[in-house]
Amino acid sequence: MRVRFQGLQGTGGRRPWPVRLRLGLAGVVLAALALVGPVPAGSVDRGPVVAADPLFSHERPRFRSGAELLADCTSEAPERRGRCAGYVMAIADVLGGAGARVDGVEACLKGDESLEELIAAVRRHLEENPARRSIKGDGAAAYALSLYRPCDHA
Repeated sequence: MRVRFQGLQGTGGRRPWPVRLRLGLAGVVLAALALVGPVPAGSVDRGPVVAADPLFSHERPRFRSGAELLADCTSEAPERRGRCAGYVMAIADVLGGAGARVDGVEACLKGDESLEELIAAVRRHLEENPARRSIKGDGAAAYALSLYRPCDHA
């Protein structure tokens, strides 16, 4: 016997997305809408798309690349720094859930990290590892946070 999910009205029997994922995505969208105007075409050079890591080799940046994220995090413009902060905060929020992963990467954030610490970890990683700038920004940020707060599965 197959049981259909009888959850929220209007979901058509599908399970809704997990709350943490919805909140993380909503944070990215709200930060982008509230702080960012249109970015002129060609303002960020993505460079050639190359496989920086086998884990991400099948992915092409669809939204924000690591280079675009680094450009936002190092910009003097407040709206671009706000976009960086919202992006990093959303990735950290998603990774804060039990067993949560972004692009297969897990980080064990304690919850007492400041936003400035998290941004600094992502920025430092992208500055020190130029090859990661060509991959998706969420995967690059998640990987940087996993190095900053690795999980001890012993």
